[in-house]
Amino acid sequence: MDRNSIIGIVLIFVILIVFSYLNAPDPSQDALAPRETDTEQVVPQKAEDEAQQIEKAKEETKPILPGDFAAFSEGEEGEVTLENEHLIMRVSRKGGTPSFVQLKNYSTFDSMPLVLFSGRNDWQFGYLFRTHDQQVNTSDLYFDTEDADIRVTGNDSASLTMRLDMGGGQRIEQTYTLHGNSYMLGYDVKFIGFDNVIPRSQQSMQILWHANLLRQERTAKEERIHTSVHYKLAEEGADYLSETSDESEEFQEKLTWIGFKQKFFTQTLISEDHFAGGKISTQTDETSDTVKTLDAVLNLPLSHSGNEHYNMALYFGPVHYETLKQYASIDLHKQVFLGWPVFREVNRFLVIPLFNALNDYIASFGIIILILTLIIKLVLSPLTYKSYLSSAKMRLLKPELDEIKKKTGGDMAKQQSAQMTLYRKAGVSPFGGCLPAILQMPILIAMYSFFPSSIELRQEPFLWASDLSTYDSIMDLPFDIPFYGSHISLFTLLMAIATFFYGIINRQMQPSMGSDGPMAAQMKMMVYLPPFMMLFFLNSYASALSYYYLLFNLFSIGQFYLFQLVIDEKKLHAQIEEKKKRPVTKSKWQARLEQMAKEQQKKQAAKK
Repeated sequence: MDRNSIIGIVLIFVILIVFSYLNAPDPSQDALAPRETDTEQVVPQKAEDEAQQIEKAKEETKPILPGDFAAFSEGEEGEVTLENEHLIMRVSRKGGTPSFVQLKNYSTFDSMPLVLFSGRNDWQFGYLFRTHDQQVNTSDLYFDTEDADIRVTGNDSASLTMRLDMGGGQRIEQTYTLHGNSYMLGYDVKFIGFDNVIPRSQQSMQILWHANLLRQERTAKEERIHTSVHYKLAEEGADYLSETSDESEEFQEKLTWIGFKQKFFTQTLISEDHFAGGKISTQTDETSDTVKTLDAVLNLPLSHSGNEHYNMALYFGPVHYETLKQYASIDLHKQVFLGWPVFREVNRFLVIPLFNALNDYIASFGIIILILTLIIKLVLSPLTYKSYLSSAKMRLLKPELDEIKKKTGGDMAKQQSAQMTLYRKAGVSPFGGCLPAILQMPILIAMYSFFPSSIELRQEPFLWASDLSTYDSIMDLPFDIPFYGSHISLFTLLMAIATFFYGIINRQMQPSMGSDGPMAAQMKMMVYLPPFMMLFFLNSYASALSYYYLLFNLFSIGQFYLFQLVIDEKKLHAQIEEKKKRPVTKSKWQARLEQMAKEQQKKQAAKK
């Protein structure tokens, strides 16, 4: 190492020493350091609290960020009331949806105001969707409104809008439009400025609807078997889930409406643009006063245009055929069960128009049912007369039929052929007594659906019955009889007795119902069995139905004795004998029967 290198290293070392000395900490400052730390530790608690309050105030005044729903999860409870001639509805700020509905013109079985639901335990309704970072259910959010309580009558209408304003042009609006004289409310829902809130990967949001249906009728058991979810597929007719057992169903097809229907009342949600499928279910808990628990999850398609708009309607009201028929274009009246296709048409075009016409002039529904029965019997009397006349002719031919039976010696083919020849000569149809009776059956069966479904009969008294829409009871038993119940219905008892006596009369009218042979035993059973079965089956049914069947049987017995006075059997027998002397032309039907009898004879001969 040369001299110059040594001198350079020494100079660098000297510079480092001097630099370290100049930047060394001042001992006096080190001494003060602990005292400054102590001073920070003894800052008064009051100053710290003030600082926290300042920070909290800053947080509260900070603008709400788009898509921040947490800010609306707390709020003040409150309701706005909408009222018209038919209902009172309260809309809650929490969820912005109905929390209470009362039907003003109806009462419960124990004369209390008829409330469809009251509070979130009975009714929950909200919209479920997912943002980029959270799942939102609008039933948990608090809405605001600038509208006050609303009351409208007649043809007037008014609207209430519940709004959740998030700022930045983003808001949710639920608008209810109430008309003065209607059970139907307009219901429009808008999600405005949501193009950046809901991811485009989501194709739909869901409506979550849950309802515990409250008991309205005399017995919860009776009401349960008429309670279920009804629905209308866009491309098909109306239908419903099982009423007698719990059931669920999922749809991919479009739905027009969903109805939570009880025996006489319904809560129905209707979509103008259809729901994009969904799932519905029923659940029964017989230990509670709740009739049934019904649920629906309905899909609403998302357009991702920024503004989602859904035009809907809500119906809170009676299951009344004429009221719901106003919305026949969407089959809303199909919630009224009028029987299966043939019987439904009998009710639609005969029974209901006649019933309504009588209701316009007569106040007592017991008298209306009496007159209705009388009119139906008069309309059917030509058929009944033909049936009686045919039976009378068959009775007059019975001696000859018995003679044929002896001559044929048990050969059924020869017996049938000879009988058909006799019928043809006498101008008698063996089915003449059956066909008119068969033609009466659709009306009798139609009534079986009509009376229990008629809300007009609800809580309407007649004689000893306090409510024609349910069973009457003259005695409550201290025990329950299987399949019968724990009460005695007088209308059902009288109906069974009348049915028994009418069966005896009917048996006397038929020539083949002699006093011997297996056929006689079967016909005796048919006299005793139907009244006994109806006594058990109808004891807990609508008293109006038993009353109608009672009247029908009494009028039928009356017609029997009237026809006996009108028809002179001696004169009728002379007409039959005269008919036998005339040349007979075979009808195609008679020729066919004879041909079948001949073929049967050939088969029996071939076997021998």
